Amino acid sequence: SRKTEDIIPIIDNHVLFRLISLIEMICSDTNTFSTEQLKELLDKFLHQSTIVRPLSNADQQRLTSPLMNNDELYDFLTQTIINIFENRQKYSNKKCQELKNLLDKKILGRKRYRLINEVYEKFRLNKKNLPIINRNILNQLLNNILLQDYQAHVEFFTLLEEISQIIDFKEITIEFEINRCLLSTIILVIINTDYSNLPNFLCFHERLKTLIEQQTNFFLLLLTKQQYKLIQSRLTSKSNINELINIIKTNLNEENFLNLIHFIQNDLNDKNDFEKIIHFILYTFDNEFLSIEQTLQISNFIFQHTKLNNKPYKNLLQFLIDLLQLHIHSSPKFF
Repeated sequence: SRKTEDIIPIIDNHVLFRLISLIEMICSDTNTFSTEQLKELLDKFLHQSTIVRPLSNADQQRLTSPLMNNDELYDFLTQTIINIFENRQKYSNKKCQELKNLLDKKILGRKRYRLINEVYEKFRLNKKNLPIINRNILNQLLNNILLQDYQAHVEFFTLLEEISQIIDFKEITIEFEINRCLLSTIILVIINTDYSNLPNFLCFHERLKTLIEQQTNFFLLLLTKQQYKLIQSRLTSKSNINELINIIKTNLNEENFLNLIHFIQNDLNDKNDFEKIIHFILYTFDNEFLSIEQTLQISNFIFQHTKLNNKPYKNLLQFLIDLLQLHIHSSPKFF
């Protein structure tokens, strides 16, 4: 026979609702009946109802909820609230404040309430230590940087500089660990990209080098030892005379000029590099690119360099220095 014919039709909705209310009232009376007695009663009722008239899922949950252990219920509620407070990317501080205002210490208990407060203070009040970083934005920046988008590079370095100044690695979350992977990946992409054909991008390697020098502790904690060592080696090798000269040609400012001076004083060793920088000095005469003072400063540093052993170069530099001291900054080809 069909399933509907097995249902006894004599119990109408009114009687069923009264039965459910009666069972619910009995199950709520934990002072009179033990948990075992209530569970046995409820099991029998639910079993009989499948024969008499099946209950809806809502009615079944309504009946089983009075038997749930209060401690288990409040523990579950506490953990749910903690998860909400920790998820700074999904839930705003305003919503979390509203939720916290609804909590009742008497209902939750002192221990649970204190635990919720600790998490709230850590993730919602101590905002400077844990900057909110949108993973979608980081992913988009990564994609655009791979496409060599200039503005994406600028936005990433602005974000990186902000994070490096305020993050506290004593307060690290799973959320930040995921972002750490994205940050380190973008840095490695930038380090491994050859910008030689993109003069406007050359400054980013130098900008990263400067940032690491300023916030060394941050990068030592952000990156693995292998990553940090690799980045340092790449930055050292990429801070070559070609790059520094190209940066100055495209963006002449005090910082870039001082970077070139620093390279001459500390890193200039290779014979080819001496040749390149002397050609650059000649370029400044041909184009009147640098000021007389700047050109004279570079020329003197090169001329006095202990590793410049090429006599023709020495003679040429002396001639250029003499011209500059006479305030002549025109092409020597005319003389």
